[in-house]
Amino acid sequence: MEGRRSLQGYLLIFMSGVFWGLGGYFVTQMSNLGVSSMITAFSGHFLSLIPLLFYLLIKKGISGLKISKKGLLFSILLGALTKGIFKLANDTAVTLVGVSAASILMYLAPVFAAIMSMLFLKRNYGVISILL
Repeated sequence: MEGRRSLQGYLLIFMSGVFWGLGGYFVTQMSNLGVSSMITAFSGHFLSLIPLLFYLLIKKGISGLKISKKGLLFSILLGALTKGIFKLANDTAVTLVGVSAASILMYLAPVFAAIMSMLFLKRNYGVISILL
């Protein structure tokens, strides 16, 4: 049973990587057709709503859709401010500089955050602070 759960986990990780990797291809193709980054960012989130809704209903039933007003407000704010802005920025970067450069910039984000926190918040991160 444990081996089957591990295999299922590896399969889900593999599928996640495949779908994440295909995102840049689809954004590029949609951009070539004249679709704006705003539409590509919105459509990706909107189209994922239906499969997630079915999954939630199958796993938890209708009670899985219950959420407090405060929880709903925080979910909307966090979703729009974090994931929404990130997706819009990433899709725009893919459109402007290509998939490879956008991916490199995205994965360098923690380095930029560390450098900015050292400059503006006076944090000390050891080796990185020596380079500055």
